[in-house]
Amino acid sequence: MLHCFSHLKLEDLGLFCVCLWKVWSLQNADVHESTVAREVDVVDWARGFIHDFHGGRLVKGSMPPTISFRNLVWIPLDPGMYKINFDVVIDRLVGFRTVIRDSEGFVMASSSQKIEATFSLQMAEAFAISSELAIDTGRGGPTLRPGGARAQPQHLKKN
Repeated sequence: MLHCFSHLKLEDLGLFCVCLWKVWSLQNADVHESTVAREVDVVDWARGFIHDFHGGRLVKGSMPPTISFRNLVWIPLDPGMYKINFDVVIDRLVGFRTVIRDSEGFVMASSSQKIEATFSLQMAEAFAISSELAIDTGRGGPTLRPGGARAQPQHLKKN
């Protein structure tokens, strides 16, 4: 993915990333029963956001900031390890999202679950870690099942 991004103009990459962020925000708004903008609004909104962002950061006579994506480095896990990332959304409904990546960064499994409950953020994170997942590595890679065995949000050793 970084290889593809390195061939984009910085402006195009920025627009792509802000559009992804807006889509993510709209999905959260949908979960929380807020008003949702139409999909056609996303690109125009992103362009306006970028324009306002750069306009607010410019000092008279300065140039817009640049970022070199060619210098970004992903540090792989040790071979035979998995990394689990949890994301929790809270507001009348609790949503859990989980992604497991292998030592090469490939997604091995993912899961999401939405429940009607009232939790503190800490309790929601604990619930996601302790009861949202069952990890079965016996079939060549991890699979996720809701409500199973406990898993830590850290690196897990493959069997």
